[in-house]
Amino acid sequence: MNFPKEDEFIDYEGKKRHFTYQVNKTAIGCTVYATEKVENGYEFSGYSPTDPFDILGELRSKIKKRLSTKYLQEQNGEFSFSHDQAIGHISSGGVVIDGKFIPFDDLSNMMQTYEGFTFNLKITE
Repeated sequence: MNFPKEDEFIDYEGKKRHFTYQVNKTAIGCTVYATEKVENGYEFSGYSPTDPFDILGELRSKIKKRLSTKYLQEQNGEFSFSHDQAIGHISSGGVVIDGKFIPFDDLSNMMQTYEGFTFNLKITE
């Protein structure tokens, strides 16, 4: 199989982000993982019941879409949500948003600015 091992995408700041691909084949299909080549960076995945190439275009589109939106803003060394929402992934001890690791304590502090508001927590694969 001549599946790509790496890819490069441009984020919301014009910064190049480098990703590696890993294909996990099982009896019921295959999952393609795209992981940024930095510690605690972006992570994406896609599933195809037949062939990893079937999901590659969709996975690349997902990466481009996520990289085009900035969910965090930083002021005086502290992060806040720039759109009252965020998309990222859960990591050990925190979350990764915009390719930045946010410890759970810092995430809690960010959310305290919304005291009294309601929220919708949705965890997806």
